[in-house]
Amino acid sequence: GGLVADEAVWAWVEVPAAATYLLEDEELSQSTWHTAAALGSVLPSGVDYHLKVLWARYSGADYLAGWERVSSVWAPGATGYLELGARRVERNAADGYFRCRVVLLGVRIPEPGPSGAVLPEVARRQLRSPAAKHRDPHQRLERVRPQVDRWCVKVAQSPLRAAAAPAGLIAWSYARELRRTAFVRPTADGLAGPALVDLLHGQIDPGVDPNYVVVTDSRSGQRRFVSILAAAVNGFPQSELAVPGGEWLELLTELDGVEASVRGVNHGQADSIRLLDEGRKVTRSQAREAGEHGHPVPLELVEADAALEERRREVQRRLDVMITQHPRWVVEAATPSELADRVSAAQQRYTGVVRLEVVPHVQGLLWQELLPGDRVRVPEFGQHQPMRTLAGSWFHGGSRIGDDKGR
Repeated sequence: GGLVADEAVWAWVEVPAAATYLLEDEELSQSTWHTAAALGSVLPSGVDYHLKVLWARYSGADYLAGWERVSSVWAPGATGYLELGARRVERNAADGYFRCRVVLLGVRIPEPGPSGAVLPEVARRQLRSPAAKHRDPHQRLERVRPQVDRWCVKVAQSPLRAAAAPAGLIAWSYARELRRTAFVRPTADGLAGPALVDLLHGQIDPGVDPNYVVVTDSRSGQRRFVSILAAAVNGFPQSELAVPGGEWLELLTELDGVEASVRGVNHGQADSIRLLDEGRKVTRSQAREAGEHGHPVPLELVEADAALEERRREVQRRLDVMITQHPRWVVEAATPSELADRVSAAQQRYTGVVRLEVVPHVQGLLWQELLPGDRVRVPEFGQHQPMRTLAGSWFHGGSRIGDDKGR
């Protein structure tokens, strides 16, 4: 469950799928509030978090491994029948079916300074020498291992029921951004150096076009074109996203070649109230300015102030907290023309839910944000939202069964 980067140590868990397709509207609404409360509890206040929604493929080996756990007596010829099923799984996966959603949730673990006190992130970067920055990662991980273990246990006991992510899965999620090809997802809990090197055989070129980056698998030479979309500054509606209907990450199940990465921070109760009060000062100042010039107060200002006031009451009653998050939609394709079609399809599907934009000339920076252990590099599209907006995305919702297509 641990990842050591140059500037931080992260704890990672894998969130299992939640079956939401058959829930009634009232049940889904209640489950959303329960998930929001769980996220508010497990995401520490003032600490960065990172949510990744990725797609993998089931393999014949996965299929056979599932049958190995069956201890009953097998009928004659069962082994051959299972091998036939494994070959069919491989064929369907090669044709693009049998997608497996992988949801990873990570938080940055504050590292103590020499005196035992936790230093601010900026101060730690300034004070750490190049040699100290690259000191033995095992030492850094061991210093925060108790915090990593406690957090993983806390998330496992929450309604999310997440489990500590194995080293192989964390490495695969990192390599996923470097290669973007259908290489096998590692199943081992640990990875040796040669396996890590093999995973990271990729090259990135952000200079070909301002609207995408080119990802090349160094082993196969295969190229993938990747465009990272962001929510517009006012891309989310001012009013609450309706549930059902506004599950803005569960919608990924309807799109080909689209994944998601969401970085953010939980403000907790005190900072949430401060953030909301600052927002109300702005709306009230604009309303006074309109009145002083003899203009009627715009309805949008009245509605915004009322929404902020209602959210402040919710925070005071500990029903919700505010977060600042930076959602990214990652669209990939084999050719630039296919990429343009998929970007257009994603924007069209999200019409009325979230307004998505391709941000030119910073695609390289947005790509770096996707890497586990990195940080927000383009903060201009940050969204101040209640925690239930993230919970209502149902990033792990849908069906536990999987695809309903194949041969």
